[in-house]
Formats: sequence, structure tokens, C-alpha cells
Amino acid sequence: MFLIFVKEILRGKSLSRVLVNLKLKKAGIALSGKALDLGGSQASYLRFLNTKEAEIMRLNADKASQPDITLDLEKERLPFVDESIDNILCFNILEHIFNYQFLASEIFRVLKPGGRVYGSAPFLNRFHPDPDDFFRFSPSALQRIFNRAGFSKIKIVFIGYGPLTASYNQEQALLPAKMIFTLLLRLCLAFWVIVLDKLFLRIKPSYKEKFALAYFFILEK
Repeated sequence: MFLIFVKEILRGKSLSRVLVNLKLKKAGIALSGKALDLGGSQASYLRFLNTKEAEIMRLNADKASQPDITLDLEKERLPFVDESIDNILCFNILEHIFNYQFLASEIFRVLKPGGRVYGSAPFLNRFHPDPDDFFRFSPSALQRIFNRAGFSKIKIVFIGYGPLTASYNQEQALLPAKMIFTLLLRLCLAFWVIVLDKLFLRIKPSYKEKFALAYFFILEK
């Protein structure tokens, strides 16, 4: 896991994205059957999933990302019949959708009974319009959104370490990701803020949940 962490930081990924990807790797998730990647383009998270048995269709409103299906997730229904999809990927997309409850309900509609949704939502993360950036969701908000959509089996996992890690994740964008020196500096700083946060949380363990970089979730119909 440490080598993966190093490689991902040196690829210029944000600490939040790196930690979500490591969570996927650790979970050992295997997709099968028909799978939808909502908002996916050059998605880094796909490298951390077993997709050999899956037919993945990418849905995106941005034609430049060359999706399999061009679709406005804000207002258009997913072009699939009820209960026809085995798995759905929903990584870092809900914050860009103003009408997020509509999308959550559509996800529930097309998912097969026993099917799963894997996704994440940033929390203490910088503003990143694509083309808009509307929301940050707490665990309670995610729970209510998915409950209202129809899901009852919901698992939400904290991603992060503590206050120093959260600060680093905000300021990481100030270090350009295209220069080897700044990439190495990113890596060094990431290592030390995580170490210091782990030491800090031994004194104040209750602080961990106050400084989430993101939340990873698994939903089952």
C-alpha cells in the first residue's frame, strides 16, 4: 500500500483522491455484469477495481471526455429500464449535481436487486468547478439522500487522518503537479502530516471525524 501511495502522489493526485483509491484497493472490489460509471472520464479509480468480468459504460455530459453515453445527469433519466444494472460507480460526482436527489433516485431505479453502488464524495476539499461545484455532504446528509432514494443498506466510511492532513489537502494545489521538485515536496509533506496527525489523534481521538477529506460509500439494493 505504501508503494501505491508514493506512486499516486508522484502522479500528481490529490491526497483525498489517493486515499479513496487506497480504500478501493484494500476493499478488493470486483465488478461483474453491466456497470455504469457516472461522470467518469479518465478515471483513476478504475485501476483499483477488478473489472475483468464487467461491461462498463461511461456516462458524462462532457463530450470532450468521450463517454459511451452523453447525458445530463442533472435532469435526464438514465437510459436503462428498471432493475437492469449490476453495479454503479459514483465517484466525486454528487457535489457537481444541483438536483442530486433526482440522480440518487435514478440510480436506485436502474439498479438490480442485490446490485451495488460504489462511490465517494469530497468533504474538506477545495472548490473544483466541473463545470459547477455546488455542495459538500456530511455522513448524515448522504444517509438521508440515499434513504430517500430507496436504499436501506448503506455503508459510509470516513477518509482522512486529522486536521493537519485536511489542511495539507487544501494547500496541495499551490504546489504544481508538473514539476518533479514540487511532486517530491508534496510526497514529503504528505508523509509528515499523516504521521503527525496519527500522533495528535492519540491525544484527541475524537478529532478524527471532524476533519474528513471525503466519504466513501457502498449502497446495496
